[in-house]
Amino acid sequence: MTTVKSMTAAILLTGGQGSRLGGCAKSLVLADGKPLVLRQLEALHSAGIGQIVVVTGFYHAQVKHLLDRSSAHAAWGPAVRVIQNPAPELGQQTSVLKGLEGLSAPYDVTLVVLVDQPLMTAGDYKECLDAYARRPSETSIAYPRVNGKRGNPVALSSAAVRAVLASGETCRDYIEGHPELVYQYTSQNAHFLSDLDTIADLENLRSQTGINLQLP
Repeated sequence: MTTVKSMTAAILLTGGQGSRLGGCAKSLVLADGKPLVLRQLEALHSAGIGQIVVVTGFYHAQVKHLLDRSSAHAAWGPAVRVIQNPAPELGQQTSVLKGLEGLSAPYDVTLVVLVDQPLMTAGDYKECLDAYARRPSETSIAYPRVNGKRGNPVALSSAAVRAVLASGETCRDYIEGHPELVYQYTSQNAHFLSDLDTIADLENLRSQTGINLQLP
C-alpha cells in the first residue's frame, strides 16, 4: 500500500557559511539545547516525510559527525541521506540542485527546507503539504505568502524537479521564469518567515519566543 510518507521528500539545506552570524554553522545553533538540524529532522519525520536529503557545505565534517552520532537511535535515521556540496561558496542554489540530484526516486512532492528556521514544526510542514495538495491542477510549485512576503519552504512536484534539473538553471531562476506554474498560498503562519541570518535575528527570536537560542 502506498503511504504519504513514501511519496514525500525534503531537501534540508545546511551548507551556508553563516558569515553574518559570526561565521558559525547555523545548523548547529542550539535551540533549547538541541541543534537546529536535529530539530528540523524530527519535525520533517513527524510530518511524514519519507526521504530527507541533508545537503552540507562549509561545515560538512561537523554536521556529518553529529548526524552519524545521532541517527542510530533516532526515528528519522533511516530516512536521511547526507550529500556534500563541494562548492558551497557558489551559493545556496547550488546546494538546492545537489539535493534535487540526490533524491533516490521521483517523489510526488519535495520540500526545499532552510535549516535556520527554528520555529518550524511538524504541523507547519503538514500545512505546506496540505496547501500543495490544494494547488490548482495546472501548477507544480507552491510556497506561502505571509503578510505579503514570500515564505519558505517551497514545494515541488516530481515534474517540477525534473524540469529544474533539465533546465540548466537554478531552482530559483526556474521558478521566477515560470510564474504560471507557481501557486502562492496565503497563510497567517509567521513561522514561514522566521530565520536566523544575524546575531540580531537570534536575539530578537530569543526575546519574542522564549526559546533559548545559543551559538554552537
